[in-house]
Amino acid sequence: MQPPRPTRRGTIAGVAVLAAVVIVVLVWVILRHGVAGDRTPAADASSSTTGPSATPDVEASTDPTPATASPSASPAATDPAAVWGDHPPHNLDALKDLDSPAYPETVGEFTLDGTSGRGASYVGPGYGTVDVTVLEDTAHYAALVSGLTDPRYVENAVCGKEAVNPGQFTCVLAGEGTTLWVTTTSLQVSVNDFAATVNDLYDAL
Repeated sequence: MQPPRPTRRGTIAGVAVLAAVVIVVLVWVILRHGVAGDRTPAADASSSTTGPSATPDVEASTDPTPATASPSASPAATDPAAVWGDHPPHNLDALKDLDSPAYPETVGEFTLDGTSGRGASYVGPGYGTVDVTVLEDTAHYAALVSGLTDPRYVENAVCGKEAVNPGQFTCVLAGEGTTLWVTTTSLQVSVNDFAATVNDLYDAL
C-alpha cells in the first residue's frame, strides 16, 4: 500500500515555516553585525585614549645652557640712580673716553692756561680761573653731585654751588669710567653760559 501524498495545504505550510526560519536567521545575523559594528569605534576610541601611545611623551628641554638672569635685570641697569644718585647722567648711552683728554686751546670763552696730567686750567673774561679735573672712577660723579646745594641739569652736565664752598660753582659730567669735574671761583657770567661752555669742552675732549 502506498503512503498518502502530501496535500497542497501541507506544502504551503512547510514553505511558510522554512521562510520564517530563514527570516529569523537573517534578522539575527543583521543584528549581530550591527551591534558589533556599533561597538568597534567605541573600542577603538577606548584603546586610543588608554593605550600607551595615547599621550605622547613630553621630553624635557635638551638645552644644556643653564638659565641665567639677563644683565638688564640688575638694579644698575633698571635703576640708574642705584649707581649715579639722584641726578644720573643724561648721556648714559654716549659716555666719552676721558682717559687721555686732549684739551683744546680754546672753547667758547675759555682759553687754555696749562695742563697737568689729566687736568687743565682755563681762563676767560668773567670766569677767572676754570679748573678742569678728570677723576678716575664714576663713583666720584654721585659724590660730587650730592655735595651741591642746588644741583640742576644743563644739557649733559649737572651744575650747582658746592655746600662746603658756596663761592665755588661746579659742573659735573660722567665719562666712560671717569668723572669730569669743572669748577670756577669767580663766576661773573650767567650760570647757563658757564655750563654751556663746560658742555662744549666735554664734547671737544
